[in-house]
Amino acid sequence: MKVEVLGTTFNINSYTNEQTIQTTLLSGAVKVTPLAGSLGKDKVRHKVLVPGQTAILTKPEAQSEPTLTVTESIDPGKVTAWKNGLFNFDGVDLYSVMRQLERWYNIEVHYLGKPENVIFKGKMHRNTNLLDVLKVLETMDVDFELKGNVLIVK
Repeated sequence: MKVEVLGTTFNINSYTNEQTIQTTLLSGAVKVTPLAGSLGKDKVRHKVLVPGQTAILTKPEAQSEPTLTVTESIDPGKVTAWKNGLFNFDGVDLYSVMRQLERWYNIEVHYLGKPENVIFKGKMHRNTNLLDVLKVLETMDVDFELKGNVLIVK
């Protein structure tokens, strides 16, 4: 995705372990354009965001093309929590939380079977020790085992 800044405050979430690339506009304007050819010859288009909107580009799977959609944004404070040194887990599912923990604590998460997809609430400081984060996860009935830098979620 190409993001053209038109005088603004915005956030981009683009990680290899996520299924989407998200650009959220807080103020000003940005123009988002899928890279040439990523949506097929007839579907390449751009979107100009207004404050409060998020452009979501889904990454293609083997049999599908990526899609670009624009939605009204979630809480802007949630999108930029990282900037304030926080994890904001309000309404976030288990798998999304685990992807964030993988990136932040440089761990690998493995799943034993298919754990129940718990929805989390609350915020935590990003400077919190991993073991303390795991204690909080236990209160949400998440069963896990930490072996070195591998977290096994059961």
